[in-house]
Amino acid sequence: MRAALWLFAGSLVLLFAVVLTHPWWLAAAIGHVLAREGVEVKEVNVRGYGAIEWSGLSWEFEGNRIEAERIAVALPLTWLVTLYTGRPPAPPVLGEALVRLEDWSLEVDTAERERSDEPAADVDLPDLAREIHGILETVRRVMPTAVAKRGVVRAAPMEWTLAKASWRDGVFTVEGGETALPGLAKLTAEAGLQPEGIALRARSLDAPWPWSVEAAVETGERRLAARGKAEIDGLALDGTVAWEAGGWIPGEAELAVRGERIPAALAAYAPDWRLQTLDAAAAWSAPDAWTFAGAGAGEWREPESGEWIRWSGEAEASGDLESVRVEAASVDLPFLL
Repeated sequence: MRAALWLFAGSLVLLFAVVLTHPWWLAAAIGHVLAREGVEVKEVNVRGYGAIEWSGLSWEFEGNRIEAERIAVALPLTWLVTLYTGRPPAPPVLGEALVRLEDWSLEVDTAERERSDEPAADVDLPDLAREIHGILETVRRVMPTAVAKRGVVRAAPMEWTLAKASWRDGVFTVEGGETALPGLAKLTAEAGLQPEGIALRARSLDAPWPWSVEAAVETGERRLAARGKAEIDGLALDGTVAWEAGGWIPGEAELAVRGERIPAALAAYAPDWRLQTLDAAAAWSAPDAWTFAGAGAGEWREPESGEWIRWSGEAEASGDLESVRVEAASVDLPFLL
């Protein structure tokens, strides 16, 4: 008798689950919610219990506009099976993602907003960073995979074409297409969730001047810290910055720059100058103290003879937001004598 009751209860649960996840009922319910939010859709296709696909989707909100030729989303049964098994969705329309977006565009309203007379509240960056990290962790658990292909982001006067953007198990990857900034025209970037922060990497692909960036952001209980390094066509940068709880102004920051040549992007503007060594460092300490120390050397080409003449210089300084103290400085420019 007890076995029969368990079988009956299990059958009811299974029947309820089948009815609850039936694609045709879900498609109508989701369509109603989208229409209520002002989302316009030209065509809807239900792919069995696997996925639902919208074509010609557009949505305008707060002056911004999103359009997509095609978007496919896994239905609950496929979604739950994927979360439980860890395997990619079966429907071909989804590929290996729970959400798939193709041929999309995002137009961001950059018009100046009317400013309120009320003063803006101070931003607590450590607290905000922890909240964002928590949200991303939740997204990673609930939606482990998503992909967007052939997109355009417009924020006047800039426009950036993205070849592909994907989200997989807490790692967000971007492959750039075209933009007005040549150094960012083609790039690959990756941001991955860490237990207490985010790791970022980016590098140029077929750019006029190569560059790469690596950074790590740590979201502590009362402190937000970031450290990173970058290489930009011969220049090496290494820096750290930290914020304490209760504000958005950094409590401390350091930046070191080293190089052995002028980057190609700048060399065209100074063809008669060569950089051979550069070693500079700057530091900031709240509320308004800063220090600087640097040394550099190179060559300058004399216009008439074409002879290259060596130059060098170094300086040390410190100060605050209202004053500058030059503690040491020397310059060797023979061509001015």
